[in-house]
Amino acid sequence: MKLTWFRSYLRKKNVFGSSGFENVYLIEKKIHNKLIGLHNWIYFAEEELSGRLNYLGYTRYVKLNDKAVLVNVQFSFDELRKGSSFFIGTPPEVEIALDTVCFYVKPGKSCRIYTQGNTFTIQTYVKKSEGNNLVASAYPRL
Repeated sequence: MKLTWFRSYLRKKNVFGSSGFENVYLIEKKIHNKLIGLHNWIYFAEEELSGRLNYLGYTRYVKLNDKAVLVNVQFSFDELRKGSSFFIGTPPEVEIALDTVCFYVKPGKSCRIYTQGNTFTIQTYVKKSEGNNLVASAYPRL
């Protein structure tokens, strides 16, 4: 699991420095100032409190239980706009467990999840690096 999530891989030619964990649980800027990643509510909240992230509203949400929701949001980060989806109210251990299971069961595909009468998917992406399948991204989708 350490290799799958934390191994650095090339995002730009000859430049190591990205990992699945960074993409999913933090945020990255690609070439030409495009934002990728940020599918974690805790980091989202911290960046909003710091003033770097501006929450612009949600487009859709599903209540999963009394403590958790799945939401699609719009925001700007360092003046760049992005949409994202993530759980709110779930422990990070639950999120990484769901993402990891879906990555191994359906790598690079949508993995359908049913819970408490709700259906959503976890979309995973694979990055091949030095003969290994690494997480490029994984996030929930409504």
